[in-house]
Amino acid sequence: MNIPSASASLKSVQEQRFLNEPEQELDEATPTETSQALAKSRKFLVDRLLPDLETAQRRLDSIATEIQELEKLRVALRELDLQSDKEGVKDGLYLSDLGEGVALQAGFSNQADPIISIGRGNFLQLTNKEARAFISSKLKILERRKEAAYEKVAQIEAHVHLTSTSISQLDALHKGGSLIDGLQTA
Repeated sequence: MNIPSASASLKSVQEQRFLNEPEQELDEATPTETSQALAKSRKFLVDRLLPDLETAQRRLDSIATEIQELEKLRVALRELDLQSDKEGVKDGLYLSDLGEGVALQAGFSNQADPIISIGRGNFLQLTNKEARAFISSKLKILERRKEAAYEKVAQIEAHVHLTSTSISQLDALHKGGSLIDGLQTA
């Protein structure tokens, strides 16, 4: 005896229900509703997405700048080590790059250890080797943050593109065109 399974009978009931229902027409939006939807979408794009994109891009740029500065510092510390190994660095003056095209004359001593910012206004005096190790660790962390920030920018850019495309298509329909009229070819 062949007994139908519960899922098979549910499926056949759903198919029968679908076949027996009369076709319903889809409601079309009125010009007023379309205009309101366009205004709402544009407002969302301008008030939310574009500012979010700008903030995310600034964060990405800030992280990239911090990475560049730390890499320069690591190179400078390595050069100091190499010079002291070769000729024994004497106390003296050098230009310290503060960023944004500004340099400051600073003194150094071959006996002094660098003072490194560890964040939130805290500083540590480390040996040159420890400072380079700290900088390398911080660079790894910043690279991960940079990747996450880049992904966030890409995600927001995708939302901006999707919203802009939707606005273009909705605008084309609102003006009596078709969806294809609102699309731009690449």
